[in-house]
Amino acid sequence: MATNLEFIDSFEVTSAVSSFTLDNVFSDKYDVYCLSAQGWSGSNATAQLGYFRYLDSTGTVITAAEYDVASLVFRTNLSFVEIRSTSNTVINYALGFYKVDVAPEQTSAISYIYNPYDSSSYTFGISQATGMNDGFGRGYKAISIHKSAETVRGFEMSNPSGNFTSGKMTVFGVK
Repeated sequence: MATNLEFIDSFEVTSAVSSFTLDNVFSDKYDVYCLSAQGWSGSNATAQLGYFRYLDSTGTVITAAEYDVASLVFRTNLSFVEIRSTSNTVINYALGFYKVDVAPEQTSAISYIYNPYDSSSYTFGISQATGMNDGFGRGYKAISIHKSAETVRGFEMSNPSGNFTSGKMTVFGVK
């Protein structure tokens, strides 16, 4: 795999937001993208799911049931959990955003997105993350697929049960 990363765009939470969009970050210049998510916390007293969805070629959030996810959640206080989910309207376990908790607990992740701009291919993702949720350490490994061969030009992150209160998302093209 290539090892050179080229900065494309970033978003940092500076005040509480329930969602954000990074549009026009995927193009025909790269086949692979790296997403670096650092220091994410939420607003609710209990950890909550973070949702991830792609944007189509017009910049519209793809809400159709076209996402599949498989994830392993490693917990310091309990046994690991395997999660498999098909035909979802969101990617809710990938990118390490299985749970986003109140500061000072945080989640950080590294994800790779494959072929998002290729209209003849599905978009694939792999990720791994670590963080603290509900007072316990967590680790995550996940894979995802967007099962529609279409051009994807960006993504949306949302917190359906609260706000993101801290965090930074950076997008790199992989050369």
